[in-house]
Amino acid sequence: MMRKLFFILFILLILTTIKSNAQYFQNLSVGNGLSQPSVMAIGQDTLGRMWFGTREGLNVYDGGKIKYYKGEVDNGKDGKLWIGNSISSIVSENLVDGNKVYFISDFFLYAYDVQTELFCKIDNRGKVTAMTAYKGNILYAQRNNIFLYDLKTHKKSIYKILPESTSVNVIEVDRVNVKT
Repeated sequence: MMRKLFFILFILLILTTIKSNAQYFQNLSVGNGLSQPSVMAIGQDTLGRMWFGTREGLNVYDGGKIKYYKGEVDNGKDGKLWIGNSISSIVSENLVDGNKVYFISDFFLYAYDVQTELFCKIDNRGKVTAMTAYKGNILYAQRNNIFLYDLKTHKKSIYKILPESTSVNVIEVDRVNVKT
């Protein structure tokens, strides 16, 4: 019995001296710079920054401060670019081009280049309602079509045509199929 007690005490002593890898989490709010309290989408870029899509813009948190983009943004030598306000989806992981963050804003598909810090509009037709990463590229829904945007060639192709009355709000990829 005494041996069991010493063994338990020894284990407890070891467990209390082992360094824990506790994760630190900070709540983000409008008070510390978030453009709006309702976050509709979340992503993380290759620099480790967190991206939050709200109804009032695209927010990027670097661990210290939040910067947000909405409406018309300065886009370097290309001048101004309208990126809209309401961000409904963000995709940044598992992509061939890991230097970009893709997002849907006001039903248009955009990309933000992490290295150059510039935006570009991917599709000018609008009505983009959902997107996801698929085999390192982007699948996105536009009206009743699902498009594959190839990140190497920067070209889109029709992946699937759905019935006219179809409304796609989510694209989910499992190991075998793409589900809408």
